[in-house]
Amino acid sequence: MGDIRCAAKRFVELAKKDPRLSTKLLKKWKKDEQIYERYFWKTFPAIDLKKCSDAQLLEVWNTTYTLFINCATSTILIDHFALGTDEIISALLRKELYGSKNSARFKESQFTEIFSIATAPVHQSFSNQAEIELLKIIVGVSKDNLVAYQKRSYWSKNNYITAQVLSVKHFQEEIRAWKKSGKDLKKELKHLYETPRLNRIKKQALFKKVKLSALLRALIQISEDFTWWQDKCKKATYFNIDMGCTILKEVVRRTDYTLDELKFAYPVEIKDIMSKREPSRKELQGRKKSGFIVVGEAFEVVPSACLEELKKMVLGQKPHDQVDDFRGLSASTGRAIGPVRILNSATEADKVKQGDILVAVMTRPDYITAGTVAECHFDCNSPISSKIVSTFFGLTPVKPQNVFNNCVQKSGNFVTKAHSATVPCNEKSRGNSN
Repeated sequence: MGDIRCAAKRFVELAKKDPRLSTKLLKKWKKDEQIYERYFWKTFPAIDLKKCSDAQLLEVWNTTYTLFINCATSTILIDHFALGTDEIISALLRKELYGSKNSARFKESQFTEIFSIATAPVHQSFSNQAEIELLKIIVGVSKDNLVAYQKRSYWSKNNYITAQVLSVKHFQEEIRAWKKSGKDLKKELKHLYETPRLNRIKKQALFKKVKLSALLRALIQISEDFTWWQDKCKKATYFNIDMGCTILKEVVRRTDYTLDELKFAYPVEIKDIMSKREPSRKELQGRKKSGFIVVGEAFEVVPSACLEELKKMVLGQKPHDQVDDFRGLSASTGRAIGPVRILNSATEADKVKQGDILVAVMTRPDYITAGTVAECHFDCNSPISSKIVSTFFGLTPVKPQNVFNNCVQKSGNFVTKAHSATVPCNEKSRGNSN
Protein backbone atom coordinates (compact mmCIF):
# COMPACT_ATOMS: atom_id res chain seq x y z
CA MET A 1 0.00 0.00 0.00
CA GLY A 2 3.02 2.29 0.25
CA ASP A 3 2.99 3.24 -3.43
CA ILE A 4 -0.77 3.91 -3.26
CA ARG A 5 -0.35 6.25 -0.27
CA CYS A 6 2.53 7.98 -2.05
CA ALA A 7 0.45 8.43 -5.21
CA ALA A 8 -2.52 9.74 -3.20
CA LYS A 9 -0.29 12.30 -1.50
CA ARG A 10 1.02 13.39 -4.90
CA PHE A 11 -2.51 13.73 -6.29
CA VAL A 12 -3.45 15.99 -3.37
CA GLU A 13 -0.36 18.15 -3.93
CA LEU A 14 -1.11 18.51 -7.64
CA ALA A 15 -4.81 19.19 -7.03
CA LYS A 16 -3.89 22.09 -4.72
CA LYS A 17 -1.92 23.69 -7.56
CA ASP A 18 -4.22 22.81 -10.46
CA PRO A 19 -7.99 22.17 -10.05
CA ARG A 20 -8.14 21.16 -13.74
CA LEU A 21 -5.66 18.32 -13.28
CA SER A 22 -8.00 15.54 -14.39
CA THR A 23 -9.11 17.46 -17.49
CA LYS A 24 -5.49 17.82 -18.58
CA LEU A 25 -4.76 14.14 -17.91
CA LEU A 26 -7.78 13.07 -19.96
CA LYS A 27 -6.45 15.07 -22.92
CA LYS A 28 -3.06 13.35 -22.75
CA TRP A 29 -4.62 9.92 -23.45
CA LYS A 30 -7.44 11.04 -25.77
CA LYS A 31 -5.54 10.52 -29.04
CA ASP A 32 -4.40 6.99 -28.11
CA GLU A 33 -7.96 6.08 -27.06
CA GLN A 34 -9.36 7.30 -30.37
CA ILE A 35 -6.70 5.39 -32.35
CA TYR A 36 -7.52 2.20 -30.47
CA GLU A 37 -11.26 2.54 -30.98
CA ARG A 38 -10.80 3.10 -34.73
CA TYR A 39 -8.52 0.06 -34.86
CA PHE A 40 -11.21 -2.10 -33.22
CA TRP A 41 -14.07 -0.98 -35.44
CA LYS A 42 -12.29 -0.36 -38.76
CA THR A 43 -8.80 -1.85 -39.10
CA PHE A 44 -8.93 -5.16 -37.24
CA PRO A 45 -12.18 -6.50 -38.81
CA ALA A 46 -10.63 -6.05 -42.27
CA ILE A 47 -7.70 -8.39 -41.48
CA ASP A 48 -8.07 -12.00 -42.66
CA LEU A 49 -5.98 -13.78 -40.01
CA LYS A 50 -6.10 -17.15 -41.77
CA LYS A 51 -4.32 -15.68 -44.78
CA CYS A 52 -1.57 -14.14 -42.66
CA SER A 53 1.85 -15.76 -42.49
CA ASP A 54 3.21 -16.48 -39.01
CA ALA A 55 5.25 -13.28 -39.18
CA GLN A 56 2.22 -11.25 -40.25
CA LEU A 57 0.08 -12.81 -37.53
CA LEU A 58 2.70 -11.86 -34.92
CA GLU A 59 2.75 -8.34 -36.32
CA VAL A 60 -1.04 -8.09 -35.87
CA TRP A 61 -0.69 -9.46 -32.33
CA ASN A 62 2.03 -6.96 -31.42
CA THR A 63 0.16 -4.03 -32.97
CA THR A 64 -3.04 -4.91 -31.12
CA TYR A 65 -1.17 -5.30 -27.85
CA THR A 66 0.80 -2.05 -28.25
CA LEU A 67 -2.25 0.04 -29.13
CA PHE A 68 -4.10 -1.32 -26.12
CA ILE A 69 -1.21 -0.60 -23.76
CA ASN A 70 -0.96 2.95 -25.12
CA CYS A 71 -4.53 3.74 -24.07
CA ALA A 72 -4.72 1.50 -20.99
CA THR A 73 -1.73 2.83 -19.05
CA SER A 74 -4.09 5.45 -17.62
CA THR A 75 -5.55 2.77 -15.34
CA ILE A 76 -2.45 3.04 -13.16
CA LEU A 77 -3.37 6.63 -12.32
CA ILE A 78 -7.07 5.88 -11.97
CA ASP A 79 -6.61 2.91 -9.65
CA HIS A 80 -4.06 4.65 -7.45
CA PHE A 81 -6.38 7.64 -7.11
CA ALA A 82 -9.45 5.52 -6.35
CA LEU A 83 -7.64 3.30 -3.83
CA GLY A 84 -5.61 6.05 -2.21
CA THR A 85 -7.78 9.14 -1.94
CA ASP A 86 -11.20 7.82 -0.87
CA GLU A 87 -10.36 8.18 2.82
CA ILE A 88 -8.79 11.59 2.19
CA ILE A 89 -11.94 12.84 0.45
CA SER A 90 -14.12 11.32 3.17
CA ALA A 91 -12.06 12.93 5.96
CA LEU A 92 -12.01 16.35 4.25
CA LEU A 93 -15.74 16.24 3.59
CA ARG A 94 -16.47 15.28 7.18
CA LYS A 95 -14.22 18.06 8.49
CA GLU A 96 -15.86 20.69 6.30
CA LEU A 97 -19.40 19.49 6.99
CA TYR A 98 -19.05 19.28 10.74
CA GLY A 99 -16.62 22.15 11.30
CA SER A 100 -17.58 25.25 13.24
CA LYS A 101 -19.46 26.85 10.35
CA ASN A 102 -21.59 23.85 9.41
CA SER A 103 -21.80 21.80 12.61
CA ALA A 104 -25.40 22.79 13.32
CA ARG A 105 -26.59 22.22 9.76
CA PHE A 106 -25.92 18.52 9.31
CA LYS A 107 -26.51 15.41 11.38
CA GLU A 108 -23.92 12.64 11.54
CA SER A 109 -26.47 10.24 10.03
CA GLN A 110 -26.53 12.39 6.87
CA PHE A 111 -22.85 11.93 6.10
CA THR A 112 -23.07 8.81 3.93
CA GLU A 113 -25.86 10.31 1.83
CA ILE A 114 -23.87 13.51 1.34
CA PHE A 115 -20.71 11.55 0.48
CA SER A 116 -22.69 9.49 -2.03
CA ILE A 117 -24.12 12.60 -3.70
CA ALA A 118 -20.73 14.33 -3.81
CA THR A 119 -19.00 11.39 -5.50
CA ALA A 120 -21.89 10.04 -7.60
CA PRO A 121 -21.14 9.30 -11.30
CA VAL A 122 -22.55 11.87 -13.71
CA HIS A 123 -21.71 10.08 -16.96
CA GLN A 124 -23.50 7.14 -18.55
CA SER A 125 -21.57 3.86 -18.39
CA PHE A 126 -21.16 1.93 -21.64
CA SER A 127 -23.02 -0.98 -20.09
CA ASN A 128 -26.02 1.16 -19.20
CA GLN A 129 -25.86 2.82 -22.61
CA ALA A 130 -26.15 -0.59 -24.26
CA GLU A 131 -29.11 -1.40 -21.99
CA ILE A 132 -30.75 1.92 -22.87
CA GLU A 133 -30.40 1.24 -26.59
CA LEU A 134 -31.93 -2.22 -26.19
CA LEU A 135 -34.84 -0.86 -24.13
CA LYS A 136 -35.49 1.77 -26.79
CA ILE A 137 -35.84 -1.01 -29.35
CA ILE A 138 -38.19 -2.92 -27.04
CA VAL A 139 -40.51 0.02 -26.34
CA GLY A 140 -40.47 1.12 -29.98
CA VAL A 141 -38.74 4.50 -29.72
CA SER A 142 -35.56 3.55 -31.61
CA LYS A 143 -34.83 3.85 -35.32
CA ASP A 144 -32.42 0.94 -34.89
CA ASN A 145 -33.21 -2.72 -35.49
CA LEU A 146 -31.85 -5.68 -33.54
CA VAL A 147 -29.36 -6.69 -36.24
CA ALA A 148 -27.70 -3.26 -36.15
CA TYR A 149 -27.74 -3.32 -32.36
CA GLN A 150 -26.07 -6.75 -32.29
CA LYS A 151 -23.26 -5.54 -34.55
CA ARG A 152 -22.55 -2.67 -32.16
CA SER A 153 -22.98 -4.56 -28.89
CA TYR A 154 -21.88 -8.15 -29.50
CA TRP A 155 -18.80 -7.62 -27.26
CA SER A 156 -20.66 -5.91 -24.39
CA LYS A 157 -20.61 -8.89 -22.00
CA ASN A 158 -16.96 -9.76 -22.30
CA ASN A 159 -14.78 -9.80 -19.20
CA TYR A 160 -11.07 -10.10 -18.41
CA ILE A 161 -11.22 -13.84 -19.12
CA THR A 162 -13.73 -14.55 -21.86
CA ALA A 163 -14.67 -13.02 -25.21
CA GLN A 164 -18.33 -13.52 -26.04
CA VAL A 165 -19.75 -12.84 -29.48
CA LEU A 166 -23.38 -12.27 -28.60
CA SER A 167 -25.82 -13.24 -31.33
CA VAL A 168 -29.12 -11.73 -32.39
CA LYS A 169 -30.73 -14.75 -30.72
CA HIS A 170 -29.07 -13.82 -27.43
CA PHE A 171 -30.57 -10.33 -27.55
CA GLN A 172 -33.97 -11.76 -28.54
CA GLU A 173 -33.81 -13.81 -25.34
CA GLU A 174 -32.90 -10.68 -23.37
CA ILE A 175 -35.92 -8.92 -24.85
CA ARG A 176 -38.18 -11.82 -23.83
CA ALA A 177 -36.73 -11.68 -20.30
CA TRP A 178 -37.40 -7.95 -20.07
CA LYS A 179 -40.99 -8.42 -21.24
CA LYS A 180 -41.56 -11.24 -18.74
CA SER A 181 -40.08 -9.23 -15.86
CA GLY A 182 -43.33 -7.42 -15.19
CA LYS A 183 -41.48 -4.11 -14.97
CA ASP A 184 -42.67 -0.89 -16.58
CA LEU A 185 -40.04 -0.79 -19.32
CA LYS A 186 -40.60 2.87 -20.14
CA LYS A 187 -39.94 3.73 -16.49
CA GLU A 188 -36.83 1.52 -16.50
CA LEU A 189 -35.61 3.30 -19.63
CA LYS A 190 -36.25 6.71 -18.13
CA HIS A 191 -34.51 5.74 -14.87
CA LEU A 192 -31.37 4.52 -16.66
CA TYR A 193 -31.31 7.50 -18.99
CA GLU A 194 -31.97 10.15 -16.32
CA THR A 195 -29.76 8.87 -13.47
CA PRO A 196 -26.50 10.63 -14.48
CA ARG A 197 -28.32 13.92 -15.07
CA LEU A 198 -30.16 13.69 -11.74
CA ASN A 199 -26.88 12.86 -9.99
CA ARG A 200 -25.39 16.04 -11.45
CA ILE A 201 -28.38 18.14 -10.34
CA LYS A 202 -28.15 16.76 -6.78
CA LYS A 203 -24.42 17.42 -6.73
CA GLN A 204 -24.84 21.01 -7.92
CA ALA A 205 -27.56 21.61 -5.31
CA LEU A 206 -25.27 20.23 -2.59
CA PHE A 207 -22.40 22.48 -3.64
CA LYS A 208 -24.70 25.50 -3.51
CA LYS A 209 -25.81 24.54 -0.02
CA VAL A 210 -22.36 23.74 1.32
CA LYS A 211 -19.32 25.86 0.54
CA LEU A 212 -16.51 23.36 0.15
CA SER A 213 -12.82 24.17 -0.09
CA ALA A 214 -11.12 24.46 -3.48
CA LEU A 215 -9.04 21.36 -2.72
CA LEU A 216 -12.05 19.20 -1.86
CA ARG A 217 -13.93 20.40 -4.93
CA ALA A 218 -10.89 19.57 -7.07
CA LEU A 219 -10.58 16.06 -5.61
CA ILE A 220 -14.30 15.43 -6.13
CA GLN A 221 -13.95 16.60 -9.75
CA ILE A 222 -11.02 14.23 -10.27
CA SER A 223 -13.10 11.40 -8.78
CA GLU A 224 -15.96 12.24 -11.15
CA ASP A 225 -13.70 12.39 -14.21
CA PHE A 226 -11.78 9.26 -13.26
CA THR A 227 -14.98 7.25 -12.74
CA TRP A 228 -15.92 8.07 -16.33
CA TRP A 229 -12.36 7.43 -17.51
CA GLN A 230 -12.25 4.04 -15.83
CA ASP A 231 -15.43 3.11 -17.66
CA LYS A 232 -13.73 3.99 -20.95
CA CYS A 233 -10.77 1.81 -19.97
CA LYS A 234 -13.06 -1.11 -19.21
CA LYS A 235 -14.64 -0.70 -22.62
CA ALA A 236 -11.16 -0.79 -24.19
CA THR A 237 -10.43 -3.93 -22.15
CA TYR A 238 -13.52 -5.59 -23.62
CA PHE A 239 -12.29 -4.67 -27.09
CA ASN A 240 -8.89 -6.10 -26.22
CA ILE A 241 -10.22 -9.47 -25.01
CA ASP A 242 -12.31 -9.71 -28.19
CA MET A 243 -9.39 -9.07 -30.56
CA GLY A 244 -6.89 -10.96 -28.40
CA CYS A 245 -8.99 -14.12 -28.32
CA THR A 246 -9.60 -13.87 -32.06
CA ILE A 247 -5.85 -13.81 -32.72
CA LEU A 248 -5.13 -16.55 -30.18
CA LYS A 249 -7.72 -18.81 -31.81
CA GLU A 250 -5.66 -18.56 -34.98
CA VAL A 251 -2.53 -19.43 -32.97
CA VAL A 252 -4.44 -22.46 -31.63
CA ARG A 253 -5.20 -23.52 -35.21
CA ARG A 254 -1.47 -23.45 -36.03
CA THR A 255 -0.18 -25.13 -32.85
CA ASP A 256 -1.23 -27.87 -30.41
CA TYR A 257 -2.05 -25.38 -27.61
CA THR A 258 -5.57 -24.63 -26.39
CA LEU A 259 -7.06 -21.15 -26.11
CA ASP A 260 -7.38 -21.57 -22.35
CA GLU A 261 -3.65 -22.33 -22.09
CA LEU A 262 -2.61 -19.40 -24.27
CA LYS A 263 -4.44 -16.96 -22.02
CA PHE A 264 -1.74 -17.67 -19.42
CA ALA A 265 1.12 -16.73 -21.73
CA TYR A 266 2.75 -13.34 -21.35
CA PRO A 267 2.22 -11.34 -24.58
CA VAL A 268 5.86 -11.42 -25.67
CA GLU A 269 5.88 -15.24 -25.32
CA ILE A 270 3.51 -15.77 -28.24
CA LYS A 271 6.39 -15.55 -30.71
CA ASP A 272 8.30 -18.40 -29.02
CA ILE A 273 5.12 -20.43 -28.64
CA MET A 274 4.61 -20.30 -32.39
CA SER A 275 8.23 -20.96 -33.32
CA LYS A 276 9.66 -23.11 -30.49
CA ARG A 277 6.59 -24.25 -28.53
CA GLU A 278 8.00 -22.49 -25.43
CA PRO A 279 6.81 -22.11 -22.75
CA SER A 280 5.35 -25.59 -22.82
CA ARG A 281 1.70 -26.48 -22.45
CA LYS A 282 2.55 -27.97 -19.06
CA GLU A 283 4.00 -24.66 -17.86
CA LEU A 284 0.93 -22.74 -19.01
CA GLN A 285 -1.36 -25.26 -17.32
CA GLY A 286 0.66 -24.75 -14.14
CA ARG A 287 0.17 -21.00 -14.40
CA LYS A 288 -3.57 -21.50 -14.68
CA LYS A 289 -3.51 -23.35 -11.38
CA SER A 290 -1.09 -21.15 -9.45
CA GLY A 291 -0.88 -17.87 -11.38
CA PHE A 292 2.40 -16.37 -12.55
CA ILE A 293 4.64 -13.44 -11.71
CA VAL A 294 6.72 -11.33 -14.06
CA VAL A 295 9.87 -9.91 -12.48
CA GLY A 296 12.02 -6.97 -13.58
CA GLU A 297 12.23 -4.79 -16.67
CA ALA A 298 14.16 -7.51 -18.48
CA PHE A 299 11.03 -9.72 -18.24
CA GLU A 300 11.49 -12.90 -16.27
CA VAL A 301 8.55 -15.18 -15.52
CA VAL A 302 8.70 -17.10 -12.25
CA PRO A 303 8.08 -20.79 -13.16
CA SER A 304 4.76 -22.11 -11.91
CA ALA A 305 6.54 -24.87 -9.99
CA CYS A 306 8.23 -22.23 -7.80
CA LEU A 307 5.21 -20.01 -7.30
CA GLU A 308 3.64 -21.70 -4.28
CA GLU A 309 6.89 -21.39 -2.34
CA LEU A 310 7.17 -17.74 -3.36
CA LYS A 311 3.61 -17.09 -2.18
CA LYS A 312 4.46 -18.54 1.23
CA MET A 313 7.55 -16.36 1.46
CA VAL A 314 5.61 -13.18 0.60
CA LEU A 315 2.22 -13.81 2.19
CA GLY A 316 3.16 -16.03 5.12
CA GLN A 317 1.50 -19.18 6.37
CA LYS A 318 -1.73 -17.77 7.80
CA PRO A 319 -4.72 -19.77 6.47
CA HIS A 320 -7.17 -17.70 4.45
CA ASP A 321 -10.18 -18.94 6.38
CA GLN A 322 -9.02 -17.31 9.61
CA VAL A 323 -10.58 -14.03 8.46
CA ASP A 324 -14.16 -14.20 9.70
CA ASP A 325 -15.48 -10.65 9.82
CA PHE A 326 -15.85 -7.67 7.49
CA ARG A 327 -16.70 -4.17 8.67
CA GLY A 328 -16.52 -0.87 6.87
CA LEU A 329 -18.01 2.33 5.48
CA SER A 330 -20.81 2.13 2.96
CA ALA A 331 -20.05 4.02 -0.24
CA SER A 332 -23.68 4.67 -1.10
CA THR A 333 -27.07 5.15 0.46
CA GLY A 334 -29.50 2.27 0.78
CA ARG A 335 -30.01 -0.94 2.73
CA ALA A 336 -29.81 -4.55 1.59
CA ILE A 337 -30.25 -7.89 3.35
CA GLY A 338 -29.49 -11.26 1.84
CA PRO A 339 -27.27 -14.34 1.71
CA VAL A 340 -23.60 -13.74 0.94
CA ARG A 341 -22.02 -15.08 -2.25
CA ILE A 342 -18.24 -14.74 -2.04
CA LEU A 343 -16.65 -15.05 -5.48
CA ASN A 344 -12.98 -15.91 -5.78
CA SER A 345 -13.06 -15.23 -9.53
CA ALA A 346 -15.43 -14.29 -12.35
CA THR A 347 -15.76 -17.95 -13.31
CA GLU A 348 -17.99 -18.35 -10.23
CA ALA A 349 -20.41 -15.61 -11.32
CA ASP A 350 -23.15 -18.14 -12.00
CA LYS A 351 -23.33 -18.86 -8.24
CA VAL A 352 -24.95 -15.48 -7.62
CA LYS A 353 -28.72 -15.69 -7.41
CA GLN A 354 -31.41 -13.03 -7.32
CA GLY A 355 -31.18 -11.03 -4.09
CA ASP A 356 -27.72 -12.28 -3.06
CA ILE A 357 -25.02 -10.03 -1.63
CA LEU A 358 -22.07 -10.14 -4.03
CA VAL A 359 -18.68 -10.11 -2.27
CA ALA A 360 -15.66 -9.81 -4.57
CA VAL A 361 -12.01 -8.85 -4.30
CA MET A 362 -12.43 -5.63 -6.28
CA THR A 363 -14.52 -3.87 -8.87
CA ARG A 364 -13.97 -5.63 -12.18
CA PRO A 365 -16.07 -5.94 -15.34
CA ASP A 366 -15.89 -9.72 -14.92
CA TYR A 367 -18.63 -9.48 -12.31
CA ILE A 368 -21.24 -7.73 -14.45
CA THR A 369 -23.22 -10.92 -15.05
CA ALA A 370 -23.29 -11.53 -11.30
CA GLY A 371 -24.06 -7.92 -10.48
CA THR A 372 -27.20 -7.83 -12.56
CA VAL A 373 -28.95 -10.18 -10.12
CA ALA A 374 -27.20 -9.22 -6.88
CA GLU A 375 -28.88 -7.10 -4.22
CA CYS A 376 -25.69 -5.40 -3.12
CA HIS A 377 -22.00 -5.33 -4.09
CA PHE A 378 -19.29 -5.64 -1.41
CA ASP A 379 -15.90 -4.43 -2.67
CA CYS A 380 -12.64 -5.21 -0.88
CA ASN A 381 -10.90 -2.01 -2.04
CA SER A 382 -12.47 1.46 -1.93
CA PRO A 383 -15.81 3.31 -2.02
CA ILE A 384 -14.82 5.31 -5.08
CA SER A 385 -13.69 2.30 -7.09
CA SER A 386 -16.78 0.48 -5.84
CA LYS A 387 -18.95 3.20 -7.32
CA ILE A 388 -17.48 2.47 -10.73
CA VAL A 389 -18.79 -1.08 -10.87
CA SER A 390 -22.00 -0.21 -9.03
CA THR A 391 -22.76 2.31 -11.78
CA PHE A 392 -23.31 -0.75 -13.97
CA PHE A 393 -25.65 -2.46 -11.56
CA GLY A 394 -27.57 0.21 -9.65
CA LEU A 395 -26.46 -1.55 -6.43
CA THR A 396 -25.40 -0.44 -2.99
CA PRO A 397 -21.58 -0.48 -3.06
CA VAL A 398 -19.82 -1.19 0.24
CA LYS A 399 -16.20 -0.77 1.30
CA PRO A 400 -14.81 -3.08 3.96
CA GLN A 401 -11.81 -1.97 5.98
CA ASN A 402 -8.79 -3.72 7.49
CA VAL A 403 -9.27 -6.89 5.45
CA PHE A 404 -6.63 -8.68 3.39
CA ASN A 405 -7.85 -8.94 -0.20
CA ASN A 406 -8.83 -12.30 -1.64
CA CYS A 407 -8.64 -14.16 1.65
CA VAL A 408 -12.22 -15.26 2.29
CA GLN A 409 -13.59 -18.68 1.39
CA LYS A 410 -16.82 -18.46 3.40
CA SER A 411 -20.46 -17.45 3.23
CA GLY A 412 -22.86 -16.11 5.80
CA ASN A 413 -25.72 -13.70 6.35
CA PHE A 414 -25.07 -10.08 5.51
CA VAL A 415 -26.71 -6.78 6.35
CA THR A 416 -25.69 -3.42 4.89
CA LYS A 417 -27.16 -0.08 5.91
CA ALA A 418 -26.37 3.41 4.71
CA HIS A 419 -23.82 4.03 7.48
CA SER A 420 -22.12 0.67 7.96
CA ALA A 421 -21.63 -2.87 6.73
CA THR A 422 -20.92 -6.13 8.53
CA VAL A 423 -20.37 -9.67 7.24
CA PRO A 424 -20.22 -12.18 10.10
CA CYS A 425 -18.87 -15.54 8.94
CA ASN A 426 -19.21 -18.26 11.56
CA GLU A 427 -18.38 -21.97 11.45
CA LYS A 428 -21.86 -22.80 10.20
CA SER A 429 -21.47 -20.45 7.25
CA ARG A 430 -17.98 -21.48 6.17
CA GLY A 431 -17.38 -23.21 2.87
CA ASN A 432 -18.65 -22.98 -0.67
CA SER A 433 -21.34 -20.49 -1.56
CA ASN A 434 -23.49 -23.10 -3.28
